[in-house]
Amino acid sequence: MIKNSIYAGLLFIIAFVSWSVLKNNTDKRKLYDEFIIKEQSKFFKNTNTKSLVKPDNPGMAMMQNYFMLIDPEIKRVPSERLSSAYDKTKKLKAGNDIDFRDNIEWNKVQSNMGGRVRGIMWDPNTTNKVWACSVTGGLYYNNNLPDVNSNWEVVDNFWPGLSVSCIAYDPNNTKIFYVGTGEYHTARNIYRESSGVGYGIWRTTDGGETWKIMESTKDFKYISDIKVVDDNGKSVIYAGVVSGEYKNKLNESKPSEGLYRSADNGEDWEQVLPKIDSIEEYYAPSDLEIAANGKIFVGTMKNINGKGGATILSSNSGKKGTWKVYDKYNKLIKEDSFYPIPGRVVLGAAPSDKNVIYALVGAGYYNEYGFNYETGNYILKSMDAGDTWVSKSLPGDDASWASLSWHAFTVSVNPTDPDNVFVGGLDLWKSINGGDDWKISSYWYLMNYGGGKRYVHADQHWIAYKPNSSKEAVFSTDGGVFYSANADEAFPVFTEKNKNLSCLQFYTCDIYPVAGQNNFVGGLQDNGSLLYHGQPLEINDLISGGDGASCFFDKDEPDRLITSVYFNRYYLFDNLELVKQFGEFSGVFINPADYDNKNNILYSNAASFIGQRANQLLRMKIKPDTVIEEYIDINTGLNTYFSNITVSPYSPEGKTTLFAGSQNGKL
Repeated sequence: MIKNSIYAGLLFIIAFVSWSVLKNNTDKRKLYDEFIIKEQSKFFKNTNTKSLVKPDNPGMAMMQNYFMLIDPEIKRVPSERLSSAYDKTKKLKAGNDIDFRDNIEWNKVQSNMGGRVRGIMWDPNTTNKVWACSVTGGLYYNNNLPDVNSNWEVVDNFWPGLSVSCIAYDPNNTKIFYVGTGEYHTARNIYRESSGVGYGIWRTTDGGETWKIMESTKDFKYISDIKVVDDNGKSVIYAGVVSGEYKNKLNESKPSEGLYRSADNGEDWEQVLPKIDSIEEYYAPSDLEIAANGKIFVGTMKNINGKGGATILSSNSGKKGTWKVYDKYNKLIKEDSFYPIPGRVVLGAAPSDKNVIYALVGAGYYNEYGFNYETGNYILKSMDAGDTWVSKSLPGDDASWASLSWHAFTVSVNPTDPDNVFVGGLDLWKSINGGDDWKISSYWYLMNYGGGKRYVHADQHWIAYKPNSSKEAVFSTDGGVFYSANADEAFPVFTEKNKNLSCLQFYTCDIYPVAGQNNFVGGLQDNGSLLYHGQPLEINDLISGGDGASCFFDKDEPDRLITSVYFNRYYLFDNLELVKQFGEFSGVFINPADYDNKNNILYSNAASFIGQRANQLLRMKIKPDTVIEEYIDINTGLNTYFSNITVSPYSPEGKTTLFAGSQNGKL
């Protein structure tokens, strides 16, 4: 009897503890569910997300990705774990500690298309070598870029991160390069902290063969730009250093934001810019430029506390206490009724005239949930080395030419003609009369038609003329690298230079269901959906455009293919011929989905970031002559969206067994 009582008591204790743990986990999950909805709601003015649809939307993709990476316990992305993750990956790569699964081998699929490239530089030691900074793929080089057969190679140092944004060389020792890390553009103006927090400045002293981090820069989270100046035979390094913010969580550069100067090869650094209006904060540099006479210019963006944007600073020596501040447009923008937020400044000095310099100035506004929209509102020109500035005309006569000026904004002046200037936003524009008027030079939408001599991918980031040439130039974009051999002309010809530049960003992939055929389809950030058929990926492999989302081959009818773009819009192909478009505008930017091949039914998440259509899936029955679409409530009681949808291959005949995983971690 006593034994039975003890046994019963133990069972009760076990049951109580189990119930307590389960209840605690349930309560924590519910709180996390509420947290996600609350935070995501901050980024939307209302539930109508149609206003956010653009040809590409890097901000929306980054916001969605951020919430996928949050640690539920600390409610933020644990970027401080990057170092330990790097160490663990090194062990995996070396084959120590942890074994890979038996006989798994990975083969690289060559791509002749590129993803987002920020900084770009002609190598000063060879004629045609070019370096390119990818924000998610690391650092690349091409030994002979003008050659149609030349490939890109990746720097295989296995750095502890792949977000590389800017590059510069030492004019007194051209074997020394500096690379800045972290993508500052996405660290404050959009939905999330960044596509990659930085890890300081890396340096090579042998022309790029080997690289090491500069220990003195480890606390620099985002490097906006680097310049090296010859000061009477002595090399002085300048680095723009900024911080990033997301939901009041700082990725803060130490000891502060600002322009850092080093005259001892990076051993010691001094922040040299003045404080903003005598407050205890420094300007945040968005761009550095060196005029033909060595004068140093700094364009700013708002710092971590939203101060000091749309300002130009200049100094002949670059030392502390020598800076002139030009903040007319900072004040002018603040008085604007529609665009009251001073934005980002980028600069372009004329190499052939020390007095001529151009500045692009962005301005924006916050919606009620804190998202900063920013456009290219001003083009300024100085004819007296920055003492005075005049406003020039805008391309297309309004600010929409650079509708994402926080992200895509650049200017470059021809080396021999100060009136011949490129500016870039969504597309490239050209002026041959010093900015009095502009003609469009490139068209991003030609991507949908196989490219052509006027095709340059959307979103312009950097322009670099070849040393000692006024004709040859390279251009970096969200779609990799482009080249022109007649950049001095009013209407240049562009060629895509992305052979083996493998930094495309895939969201999804599906494999052609026939054994022995090496075909697959994938959806990509800003590069549509691509069909791979055994050859390197090319622009002509584009099946559908925009940001490519979920895609599926029909396992029972392999020649049937489904692709999609953001917010549940789908394309149905038969033998690569478009049959119909379908789908309802709903869900999240890139919607989790799966296809029931046996019953020809497509299931997709319908719940939005902010709880609209909570608990619902979009079910699309594909018939020979129509598609029947309906929203179905699956009664989960959740507010967050479904982050994974999977059809079981073991579903009973005529039925579908469906698994749905939620953003808050429930199955």
